[in-house]
Amino acid sequence: MLKFSCFLILVCAISVTLFGQTKTIAITFDDLPYASLGPSLTDVYEARQNIRSILETLKAHNVPVVAFVNEKKLTVNDQLDMRVGLLEQWLDGGVELGNHTYSHPNLNKTSLPEFEDEVIKGEVITRRLMKERGKDERYFRHPFLMTGDTLEHKHEFEAFLKSRGYTVAPVTLENLDWAFNAAYRQAMKDDGRDTANKVLDAYLTQTDIDLDYYEKMTQSLFGRQIAHVMLMHSNQINGMLLDKVLAKFEARGYKFVTLDEALKDPAYQTADNYAGPYGYPWQHRWAMALGKDQDLKGVPDPPKWVWELYKKASGAL
Repeated sequence: MLKFSCFLILVCAISVTLFGQTKTIAITFDDLPYASLGPSLTDVYEARQNIRSILETLKAHNVPVVAFVNEKKLTVNDQLDMRVGLLEQWLDGGVELGNHTYSHPNLNKTSLPEFEDEVIKGEVITRRLMKERGKDERYFRHPFLMTGDTLEHKHEFEAFLKSRGYTVAPVTLENLDWAFNAAYRQAMKDDGRDTANKVLDAYLTQTDIDLDYYEKMTQSLFGRQIAHVMLMHSNQINGMLLDKVLAKFEARGYKFVTLDEALKDPAYQTADNYAGPYGYPWQHRWAMALGKDQDLKGVPDPPKWVWELYKKASGAL
């Protein structure tokens, strides 16, 4: 009886190890030093405040982060030192920096030589800052998740990245924070505080909806939850609500891990043979490679009224 009890304890321990810790996620941020960084000193001060809030929240939840830089945002109106200071703020907060190109162009609409120049131009300051801290710049994130309009284009660029020591940072989770951030700022500009508060609530709801969608798709592809990679942006709405977003992951049983650790999941060895006009998260790419349903019609969109605010903010109305 004692041997059987010990056996059950061993089985339970193995089950906890194999299944209780399977839900892991790496958090990444794009468009550093700050996504909606305007040209004025006031914009820099706002960015500094929201970056501080984001970093404090990440520290409170013990979240390791890789964040991707557009260096064009640094060379504005003789504010280079102040704007580089924003990158140093991220680094001082323990964040690893990666390359997101110089000016955030679309690979599908840019010649390969021009895009390669964007990568090189976009690493000048970031690599220096990383070197000063004894680190290398290791990761690249495609703007708009556009990875090439043809396989030849895609593979040539991937070979270029490899030659410069970069690993592509994939994305398996997102919550459209960029759209909700623009909608929130537009609502505040319109002096619609009630509407702005509704945007904040809708953003948190959208996070749950997107998590449900991508978890379901991942389960259908692999029969389990893989180590996810979440795409977020360094913006005002995350400065305000990141704590609640991270709490949603924790409530679902996720453990925050480094991007290094997440990419060790065997799922990331699945072929990505997609080339075309869309910036798909990686589940859609894997579904194509595996010949499985992509469920593109089920991709969650923001509420229509949020989308209208976003379009107004972007001048699309």
